[in-house]
Amino acid sequence: MPLIDHIPDLPDEYLAEIGRITSRWSVVESLLHICLIRFSGGDPLDARWLVLFTHMNAQQKLDAFGALLNELKRGGHADALKLLRSAKDQRNAVIHATWEYDNGILAMGKHSAHGKLKIEGKPTTVAELREVAELMFRAAEAVQELSVEVLAKEISQSGQ
Repeated sequence: MPLIDHIPDLPDEYLAEIGRITSRWSVVESLLHICLIRFSGGDPLDARWLVLFTHMNAQQKLDAFGALLNELKRGGHADALKLLRSAKDQRNAVIHATWEYDNGILAMGKHSAHGKLKIEGKPTTVAELREVAELMFRAAEAVQELSVEVLAKEISQSGQ
């Protein structure tokens, strides 16, 4: 007897947006790795740094990124960190969701059990998934902008 009646096969337009979210978050994480290495005085070509950051979850990376920004930039980055945390949370909601597609309606589900089982589900559109993908892009831009500010300041202070 099968575990479920059918294995949902989502339409391509939904799969494209979920893939876009995944690949754009990958860019955000890669930029965070480079920033964490550079802001710590390391060489991005030295793989030992990646050993450290690969063992960190996204929240730990964002916490370290924020702490390094506090040391190097001394403020003005709260909005960017808020954007990055939102991007992380929304990416996680999509990537760890349960999916049902029935009669042309896609439902994105979530289960949690912090003391009590909670099951939620909501219809989700391609446009909503595209908004999450665009958030990933804005998060990558925010990391890029912060890195330019910090590294430019670092170069000017070193006299190069």
